[in-house]
Amino acid sequence: MSDGIGYLAVLADLSEAKRAELEYATIAAREVEAAESIASAQRVSLLFESAPDATFEVDERGRILHANAEAERMFQRSREELLGLTIEALVPERFRGRTLGIVRVTRLTR
Repeated sequence: MSDGIGYLAVLADLSEAKRAELEYATIAAREVEAAESIASAQRVSLLFESAPDATFEVDERGRILHANAEAERMFQRSREELLGLTIEALVPERFRGRTLGIVRVTRLTR
């Protein structure tokens, strides 16, 4: 006996849609992480640049990679002139090899 009610069944494989959804979530999380990393780098750059002391970033060999505005003013050289020099090259010869004061070195890891 038919009561006028019909049924329809649809079967679909949603595994591809779930995979795409997970991939989208992963990409979105990476974008947020990248934006936070950029913001953090900008804050560090502002701190570096606004430091009241001559501040340098040096490589493992002691060569200057970056210098702030105070370093330019103090040593009366442009950043371009400072890049690649060693810190020792900035110290007058008569003082080289002596302890002139406290030098703070912070190793940053990436």
